[in-house]
Amino acid sequence: MNTSIMNKLASSMALFALGSVLGLSGCIADSGVEDSEAAESDTDPTEDVDSAEQAILGWAWTSEEYAPFACDGGALAKHFHCSGSNCDNISTYCEGLGGIPDSVYTTTYFSEEQGPMECDTGYWVTGMACSGSYCDNISLTCTRMSNFGQHNCIWTGWVSEENGGDLWFPAGYYMRGARCNGGYCDNMSFEICQR
Repeated sequence: MNTSIMNKLASSMALFALGSVLGLSGCIADSGVEDSEAAESDTDPTEDVDSAEQAILGWAWTSEEYAPFACDGGALAKHFHCSGSNCDNISTYCEGLGGIPDSVYTTTYFSEEQGPMECDTGYWVTGMACSGSYCDNISLTCTRMSNFGQHNCIWTGWVSEENGGDLWFPAGYYMRGARCNGGYCDNMSFEICQR
């Protein structure tokens, strides 16, 4: 090949490489600004409360501002957590147990004025919804698992954000019902059963 053509080709490749690097660094700089703006935003990581990712991770959140949550497939509620004034934000840990969902229904809303809300015999709590200020009214999603029995049901003690807001159920026990007392359904207790 002609030396003059080789030199022009080498110069063109060098300019192309330099342009690519400069152009790429400009893209990286823009990307950094977008990332820092996103990091400074007031997004709430619990806002997407009914996602497949949540079901995989096991945690599900809701409040009156958000959609109801539901445990994935054959999972049952194993833990309750609340935070915010009057237990405003509620979550459960959904433990995957390989249940075979057979039938599902949603209860009416209840609060401290109505007394406890229990799923029918053989049904388990697999989701919750809130309405009213501070998650004052709660509805349960109840699911029957065709391959799980239900026995030795008991009520837990009371939990609220003032005493840490965390309640893990004993080994082998899962949520079947709920009740509350105090203003805005502030204190929660759960009927739990062995499977």
